[in-house]
Amino acid sequence: KNPYIHLNWAAFEEERGKLEIAREALDHIDKGMPGLIAVILRRAGLERRSGNIEQGGDILKQAIENCRGRETRDFWIMKYVGYLQYSAKDIPAARKFLQDQIERNPRNKKLYVRLLDLEHSSDTNFPNTAGVVTVFNKALTSSLTIEEKAGFSHRRLTFLEEFGDNVTAIISAYDDHNKNWKTVLDEKKKESSLPPRDYKRRDNYNHNRNYNRDRNYNHQNNYNQNNFNNQGGGAGGGGGFNMNYNMQHAQQQQQYQQWYSQYAQQQQFAAQGQYQQPQQNRGY
Repeated sequence: KNPYIHLNWAAFEEERGKLEIAREALDHIDKGMPGLIAVILRRAGLERRSGNIEQGGDILKQAIENCRGRETRDFWIMKYVGYLQYSAKDIPAARKFLQDQIERNPRNKKLYVRLLDLEHSSDTNFPNTAGVVTVFNKALTSSLTIEEKAGFSHRRLTFLEEFGDNVTAIISAYDDHNKNWKTVLDEKKKESSLPPRDYKRRDNYNHNRNYNRDRNYNHQNNYNQNNFNNQGGGAGGGGGFNMNYNMQHAQQQQQYQQWYSQYAQQQQFAAQGQYQQPQQNRGY
C-alpha cells in the first residue's frame, strides 16, 4: 500500500495516453487510503489536464466535504477557490463559494483574507475597488475579534489610499478608523514594545522562598517531634522516649550508681578508722 507506486504508475499511464488506466490506479489508492493530499491533487490535476475542468473541481469540493478538522478544511477551501479562479476562470463562482463559507463560519479570518485577494486580483488591469471595500466592511461588522477588525480597518485605509477614486470614502474610512480602531492598534504596539519580564529571576526568588519555607518547616517539625517523644507522648500512649535520649540517660544513671557506691564504701572505712589516703604515683 505504497501510494507513491500508484502515483508513478498513474503518471506513466498518463504519459502513454492511457487516461482510464491512470484514473483506475488513482481511484484504487484513494479508496484504500482515503484523504491523502497528494492523491487527491493528482486526481484533480489529471482531470484538468484532460480538459475535464468541472470534474476536477468536483474532486476538490468532495475533499472539503469529507475532511475533518478546521485546518484541513481551510486547506481544501483555498485549493478549491484557487482552482475556480485560475483553472476554471470562474470568478463569480469562487466569490459565491467564499461568501457562503463566511456565512457558515463568520469567525474564520482566512476566508476574509482570501476573498480580499480574489477581489484584488479579479481584474488584471485594476482591482475591483467596490468589491474589495465590500469585503472590508463585511469583516468589520462580523464576529471577528477586536484586534482582527482593527487590522482589517488599517488595511482598508491603505487600499483606499492606493486605489480609491473617491476622496469622501477615504475621509470616512479615516474617521471610522480613528474613532473605533486606532486605540486598539496603539495598545497592541505598546504591549509589543514592553521589555520581556525576567521570569528566570522571579523563578529563582520563588525557589529560594520555597526552600527556606520548607527548611523552617522541617526544623520546627523535628523540634516538635523530639519534644513530643521526650515527654512520653509517642505511639502507644506512654513511654515513647527517644532512643538516643534513653541510652544517654541510662549511662548517666550507671555512672552515678558507681560513684555513689564508692562514696558509701569510703564513708564506711572512715567510720571504722580503716580509710587510707591513696598514694600518688610520683613516677618512681
